[in-house]
Amino acid sequence: MTLTARQLYFEAVKVGDELPPLVKPPVDRLQIARYAGAAQDWNPLCIDEVHAKNAGFPSALAPGMLSMGFLGELVMDWVRGARLRRFQARFVKIVWPGDVLTVRGRVVDRRFEEGGRYAVDIETWAENQRGELVVRGLAAFQLYYSAEDETRQRAGQPPLVVTPAEE
Repeated sequence: MTLTARQLYFEAVKVGDELPPLVKPPVDRLQIARYAGAAQDWNPLCIDEVHAKNAGFPSALAPGMLSMGFLGELVMDWVRGARLRRFQARFVKIVWPGDVLTVRGRVVDRRFEEGGRYAVDIETWAENQRGELVVRGLAAFQLYYSAEDETRQRAGQPPLVVTPAEE
């Protein structure tokens, strides 16, 4: 039995579409330790409570890239197989152990590009349980126009070329 993920197609995406929010469980020290091990990111401000307090913080903090990973999780689940072109983030506020992050996204641009390529930009952000913005990002993806376009390209045929006027 072959399981295939439902593909997201350009024809179904509109500027202003909102992604379903992703609410993460409270960030905990085990998650931070797992991240540090997986990323080989041994920043003592994130893993050493005494070091963080000596540096003037109330406790060890969560690595910024952890919250950026949550942005990635949201958009990758939503675009289902689209080709990632760009992913960037700006860290706004420190994430602390115990913070509950809600990650959101919205389609902010939809482009017909040369040669039958179709792109979307998705603005993303995460807020903590107090509604404070902690990270903001942007992800750009290339999608197939439709199921027909995907079938054609997977069979080695050229992409389906659709113009905004034809849509």
